[in-house]
Parts: sequence; structure tokens; C-alpha cells
Amino acid sequence: MTPREKAKELAQRFIDNAYAENVQGLYTPIAQKCALICVDEIIELLKSMGKYKVVDINLVVGSCEANFWSNVKSEIEKL
Repeated sequence: MTPREKAKELAQRFIDNAYAENVQGLYTPIAQKCALICVDEIIELLKSMGKYKVVDINLVVGSCEANFWSNVKSEIEKL
């Protein structure tokens, strides 16, 4: 799964759940914010494990997981 596919999947899961729990539903930007919260939590976990380090705004050094979740975050922000 690509980071873009994962970003869409996460946002869609929040949209689906928001509409299932509330007749009026939540808007996509809210679902995107929720997905970003989840991704930020994963990134914080990777940081605590020493698998994620931001060298500068354009460069993430770490494991494959760190690069993947950094890309997922970027893709969510583009949705």
C-alpha cells in the first residue's frame, strides 16, 4: 500500500464512522484532522523507539516505517 492509499483509507474510515454515528455527519476536513492525529501518534511512538528523526523540514531519517508514516502524513495534508 502506498502512503497516498493509506492516507485516503484513514481519512475514509473517519468519514464512514462519522456518518454512521451522526445523521448530519462530519465533514472531510474534520476526518482528515482525525487521521493526522493518528499519524502523529504513530510518529511519536517511532520517535520514542529511536526510529524517527527529522533532520530538516524535507528530510526524515529513520526506518522504513518512519519514512512511510511521514509520507502518509504528507498525503493526508494534500487531500
